[in-house]
Amino acid sequence: SPASSPGVGPPTPAPDTAALLALLARTAGSALGGLGPVGGGTARLLASIAAARTVLLDALAGAGGLPAPAVAAPPAAATTPAAASTPAAAPGEDVGALQRALAGEHEAVYAYGLLAARAALPRRPEALGDLDAHRIARDRLEEVVRALGAEPVAAAAGYAATAPTPEAAALLAATVEDRLSAVYEDVVGAGPARRELGAAGVLRAARAAVRWGGPVRSFPGLPALADDGGPAPAPAATTAPAPAPTPG
Repeated sequence: SPASSPGVGPPTPAPDTAALLALLARTAGSALGGLGPVGGGTARLLASIAAARTVLLDALAGAGGLPAPAVAAPPAAATTPAAASTPAAAPGEDVGALQRALAGEHEAVYAYGLLAARAALPRRPEALGDLDAHRIARDRLEEVVRALGAEPVAAAAGYAATAPTPEAAALLAATVEDRLSAVYEDVVGAGPARRELGAAGVLRAARAAVRWGGPVRSFPGLPALADDGGPAPAPAATTAPAPAPTPG
């Protein structure tokens, strides 16, 4: 056979996209599996890492035209359903984190009720699907808060949210989901009893934020760091309570 050209090695094999997807799903699941026995700060970091890898998985699957594999914690390490749902006594900060997540879900239901009619026509079924998902998450959080002996926080009478164009509607969705990932990180960090619920919320919100055009973040839900290593100032909210009627 002819000699190889000097300095030219064997061709690099094409990456196996399915294998990369499986690896991302497995490592994201491993991060979720480590949530139970660690402190709140470490748990938040692990949930954020899982969300980041899941977002990358979505992007790679979309680029390759392949279905995204499911992400789940290893069965032996996952929080059991009983631990995630049993109404045990919890410190006040646990209830507070759940209430903030519930307030975020109220806002999301309002926002998606608005943008479902304003999103680009091909994306309206997607917006309606997200609206249903947020209603389910809202109802679940209300059940958990009541089980802990607290009165669930109510939705505001309305929110100062606008979506005059399809582009604005997508931006509104991405912004609401981005903020939800942060409040669900608070649920993860508040204590081990609700970490499964909080981590699921972080993943769901981070994926939806990117799907609606938000930026890909290295650590979804965690605060950005300023130059001195502390938390960077939070961006101004795009929705706020306002005396406007809630859409039906």
